[in-house]
Order: sequence, then structure tokens, then C-alpha cells
Amino acid sequence: MTPVLLSLVLFATTDQARNTVTIKSLTIAGPVAGGNLTHGRVEIESLGPVPQMGTVSVSLSTDNGIAVCPPAMPVDLRTKFVDFNVGTFPVNAPTDVTFTAKVGTSSKTAKLQVNPVKLAAITCAGNTVVPATPLKCTASLDGGPPQAITVALSTTLSVLSVPATVTINKGTDKSPFDAKAEPIAQSAPVQITGTYAGVSKSFAVTVLPVALDAISIAPDSTVPGSSPQGIPMLSITLTAPPPAAGLKVKLSSQVTASHGDSNPVTLPASVTLTHQTQKFSIEPRPVASETWVAINASSDFFNDIDKKSATLKVTPAPLHNVQAIPNNLAHLPLGGRAIQVFVALNGTAPDAGASVDIQYTGDTPIAGPNRVEIVKGTNYKQFSATVSPCSIKPTCTSFITARYLGGQKHATVTIDQ
Repeated sequence: MTPVLLSLVLFATTDQARNTVTIKSLTIAGPVAGGNLTHGRVEIESLGPVPQMGTVSVSLSTDNGIAVCPPAMPVDLRTKFVDFNVGTFPVNAPTDVTFTAKVGTSSKTAKLQVNPVKLAAITCAGNTVVPATPLKCTASLDGGPPQAITVALSTTLSVLSVPATVTINKGTDKSPFDAKAEPIAQSAPVQITGTYAGVSKSFAVTVLPVALDAISIAPDSTVPGSSPQGIPMLSITLTAPPPAAGLKVKLSSQVTASHGDSNPVTLPASVTLTHQTQKFSIEPRPVASETWVAINASSDFFNDIDKKSATLKVTPAPLHNVQAIPNNLAHLPLGGRAIQVFVALNGTAPDAGASVDIQYTGDTPIAGPNRVEIVKGTNYKQFSATVSPCSIKPTCTSFITARYLGGQKHATVTIDQ
């Protein structure tokens, strides 16, 4: 019995709602650009008592196919309204669409104006652009066009170029394009403007001058005077090719770590780059101890904001070799015989010179200086030493040892009776 009773109650509620409910209002949000969604609302009211629960179905329709909506919507009898979405199609001219909502014999109408799409915005991926790095930009419509449309593009300064037009195809509402800057000496504000169907939109960007991108030194450690391959090269790279007149880059250097040595690097106050990357040789002076020097560079237009640094290690010249000439002697007189000894560095001696300690050992004495000085700007010292005759065995061997900055080298002298 219970299921039958519930069925009768529901039937009565539906019948009563159908006889007492009318459309109070129908509203559609607009106008709207074709191809976009909008929304509507139906409100109902009662002409008499209505049930506290249940729904009533409201039918919806349009007078043309430019806009579409659900054919029917259930309205809750407690809230007495329902919201719904409206889809539209692209149009070439403003078009009115009439919507009708019905319940029973009650109905209401509302109009929606569907307009052709218009240019909504010109936007770019950033507010600054540098030469040789295109800025990604986009032309956007406020809806999808019924067919491909063309947006005219322009800029306020020739230092920033864009295509004459950009095409936005059917089925989309935007299209990308690139803005490319020319090298300039100082920053410049530029407006990028798009125009379609009498509507213009702009986007402001700043074209930045060419700036310093990076510097490097190779090799980053050097022994002054060691060999041509050891001359360090300073490589300077810009963010883009420089202007036709070139770009001036300021240079400086400073000692960051040493054992008392002064700055061994002398640089020009500036260099002018005519290419995006250029190399310049660095010829440091000899040092008495390891010295680290920071090489600083910055372009002339950013007040050192684009300052870049690289470090060069300058190492004192180590011992290269000790050579005795001749190094094989025989039948020496009682007073001995003089030989020539060469002590060489693998590089150039510093301003204070290089003091090299000399030691003589072996089977027979060698008389010579215990210390020699390799003067600044040179890399070797020649001196004489006297080798005594060999008296303790048929063949004697003696050694000449040079010591400098913790390194040592040997020369061997053989003496036959």
C-alpha cells in the first residue's frame, strides 16, 4: 500500500505544479562576441499554493542557430530559478537571437546580441627586448572568427620590427608573432600596435641596448714568459651583435689573493667590440708568488649593472733545468777545470729577480757559487764552476743541484781519470 500512496502524492504534486507555476523572468547575459559562451537564468513564480518539494520542467528555444541552449531545464520548486549556459557561433555582422522559455501556457522571451569578434589584446612575453633575441608576442580576439582574419601590426620606432600582418585562423582566437630589435646605443620605449576592424590595441616594450653577456679567460692560469701557448685570452661576449659603431666595454683588474705581490695585470681602460664575441690577449708581469687577479668588465650603458668577472691565476716561473757544459771530463789537471753551468726557469723572473740556491755533491768537489740571481725579465743564469780531478776511483760522478720555490733540478758531471 505504501508505494501506491507515494505515487499518488508525486502525481498530485506534478499536476499541481503544472497548473500553478508561470515564468517570472528570462534573462540572457550579453552582448557577446560570436564563438563565446554566455549564460542565462529562468525564474518561476506560483499563482497559488505549490508543493514544497519537486521540480518543474521549463522548455527553452531560440529563433535561429546562432545561439544554442539546453532544450529543457528542471527548476527546483524551492529555489524557483535555474541558470544555464548559452553557446554562440561566429558571425560576420551583429545578429539578434530571441530566446523563449515556456512552462505550460506561460512564456517569456529575451534577446541576445551576438557580435562579430574584435581585437581584444596585443600581448608579449616580456616588457623588454634585446637585439638578436626575438620577443614572443600574441594577437588575441575576444572570440573565434567565422573565417581567417588579418590583424595589421606596426611599431612606433623602426628599431623594433614586427610583421606587417598576422593571421588568426578559424577555430582559434589568437595567433603568435615575433618582435625583433635592432642594436642600439641606449634604451628606447616602443609601442607595438595591432589593428582589426577599426579596433586598435597596443603593448609597450623597451628595447634594451646591447649589453655584456659573459667573459671568460683561457687558460685561466699562466706562467708569464713560459710559452706563447700560455698567454691567456680574455673572451668577451655580448647579448647581441653591437651597433655599427661598436660597443665600448670597460675593463679593470684587482688582486683578490696573493703573498704580497702587486697587481701583475695591466689592462686598457676600455675596448670596443665590433663583433658579438671578441678575444683580447692578457700579458701579465712575472710574480714572485701565486697571485689571483679578478678581471672585471661592464658595458658603458648600464652603470656597471651588467658587470661580469673572471679570475686569472698568475704563477711564478718554476725551475726548468740545470745544464753543465761540458758534462763529461777526463784527465783534469791538478787545479781542476772550469765548466759552464746554466740554470733556467720555465718563464720569466719577477721584478725582484729569482734567487736560486746551488749545491754541489758527489765523488769529487766542484767549486762554484752557492746562490745565483736570475735577473728580472730573463729566464736563465750562466755561471762558471771548477771541477776537481777524480782521485778516488777511475770514474767519478758529481752533481749540481738547483733549488727554487720548493722545486729542484740536477745536472750530472762525469769525470774520468
